[in-house]
Amino acid sequence: MDFDIECPECGTAVNVTLQDVGQRRTVRCRRGHSIKLEDQGGGARKAQKALDDLDRAIKRLGR
Repeated sequence: MDFDIECPECGTAVNVTLQDVGQRRTVRCRRGHSIKLEDQGGGARKAQKALDDLDRAIKRLGR
């Protein structure tokens, strides 16, 4: 799942994924500012796991 966050330095939109947040990656905005992503409380990891589980369940229905 992709979504945009705002660069805290310049306000530029930065596209990230739940996986990026869950793995606490550092991303850069178009202007080169580094943004360290945080997954406070583990919500992004839990959401990504739920989406992965749903995807597997849907694939099993197609068999």
